[in-house]
Amino acid sequence: MSDAPHEDRGVRPLAVVAVVLAAAWILIGAGYKLFAGTPNDLPSVLVDAVKDVGPSRAAAIGTLYRVAIGIELAVVAFALLRPRFGWALLVLQYLAFLGVLGVLIGQGVESCGCMGSTVSIAPGVMAIVDGTLLLLVLVARPWRGGTWSAPIAVPVLVAAVALALPWVYDRQATTVPGGGGPAARNYVVLEPETWAGRAVYDCDFVNHLDTSWDLLMPGTWVFYRESCPHCADHLAAMRASDLQSEPIVLIRVPEPGLDPRSVVTNLKPTGDHVTEIDLRDGIEYVLETPLDLRVEFPDYFVSRVREADEIEAGTDGQAFPQPDPELLRRHSSAGGE
Repeated sequence: MSDAPHEDRGVRPLAVVAVVLAAAWILIGAGYKLFAGTPNDLPSVLVDAVKDVGPSRAAAIGTLYRVAIGIELAVVAFALLRPRFGWALLVLQYLAFLGVLGVLIGQGVESCGCMGSTVSIAPGVMAIVDGTLLLLVLVARPWRGGTWSAPIAVPVLVAAVALALPWVYDRQATTVPGGGGPAARNYVVLEPETWAGRAVYDCDFVNHLDTSWDLLMPGTWVFYRESCPHCADHLAAMRASDLQSEPIVLIRVPEPGLDPRSVVTNLKPTGDHVTEIDLRDGIEYVLETPLDLRVEFPDYFVSRVREADEIEAGTDGQAFPQPDPELLRRHSSAGGE
């Protein structure tokens, strides 16, 4: 009697189909993110976990994005080249997907971002697809053979290339504050946590304004997206509280391909004291909105930045950002330089 299990004596179609389908689905998602997505597509639960890691938020989020794509590609490499062992990586990857999707469903997020910016899929729908593929792999039991097996060096080499690919094919733009402008790439990660306590012209967003910063009046500056419900709420609150006593600059973050029916920011502050500008088109901005900042006379000193989570929490109960007294004191003692 042979010691080999019966399943090792020939190809098992179900095992082949299960591995190929599960790996192909991951490959499609990784490809979309690599070639068409941005870190805006990362689940907020992952971004929140890393955005304060290291000296630079842009570096942390960019690294997370590349690592996520690289891991998915490496899993695909092992699954397709040595499925009898790679199936375990497939299972772990799908369990991770389902865990994240469960959080997104609980948060009521409309799109999981699994296929990048160009394809919107509800987390519940994606959970059904991922769960079905995971179940198919477990039912097919590819660990019992009936597939194929490349020499171990082959998947190791291909996986190493896969992990490196998102770093080699890098679509993140870089900027030099106060410099000439962004590189010709597809997305840029702005770092609002570095803006407070600096002059506007030393902040990274200034190179992306479609109007020169010195043509804008100090006061309250607000970044928003037209499809963002939280932005709509914030702008409406500003409109209701606006005393028209100081300038307001509304900075629209462009959303390529936005359906006009998705625009929700219809109630905004209006009047001669309001200036509306855009960030430059042709690049996608990784920035949570709404976000506002207080810019002081006469030297464009940024005395307060409120990011999206602070605005949405309404911790200070103010529709307009108030200057940080400590920042103003330090700035004043330094002679406004």
